[in-house]
Parts: sequence; C-alpha cells; structure tokens
Amino acid sequence: MGDPDGDCLKWSLLPIDARDFSEIVRYLTQEREGPDLGKCFAQDSYEWSRRVLRNEDLKVIWWRLMLEYGRLIIDDREIMSFSVIMTLYQPRLN
Repeated sequence: MGDPDGDCLKWSLLPIDARDFSEIVRYLTQEREGPDLGKCFAQDSYEWSRRVLRNEDLKVIWWRLMLEYGRLIIDDREIMSFSVIMTLYQPRLN
C-alpha cells in the first residue's frame, strides 16, 4: 500500500517543528490532496514500524514515555525515582 510513486515516504521522513503543527493539521484536513496524503503518511509509517521496531523496543519506548509523563504531573521527584533492589537466591544445602 502507501504511495505507488514513493513520494510520500520522502515527505514523511521530514522532522516536524511543533510550531508548524497547526498548519500541518489544517493542510491535511482542509486542502484537496490533504486527506489522501495523510492516509499515505499513516500507511507508510505503519509499514515502517512493522518492519523496524521489535516488541522489546516498544516496551522501552512506552516505559520511558510513562516515566516522563509522571515527571511532568508530579512535583515530588523523590517518589518518582526508580530503583531496582536485587537479592540473590541462595538455596539451602542440607
């Protein structure tokens, strides 16, 4: 699927400045070719993610996203810290 000419992929790799977001949304929703181009971006991005990202990558991305979200909404950083307590299991030898 995606764009048969490959033009969509070139554009979808461009970085987007957050200040331009409203203009991009306006273009994709109000211009004649906008909805088709938006579908093309979505399909190409989906296909790329299925080829490139592993399930482990997505778990790490989600974990980091939740940590950052927690830091944004909670002021007390002490309760937001993450630490791993490791204990070694030592079986009894009789």
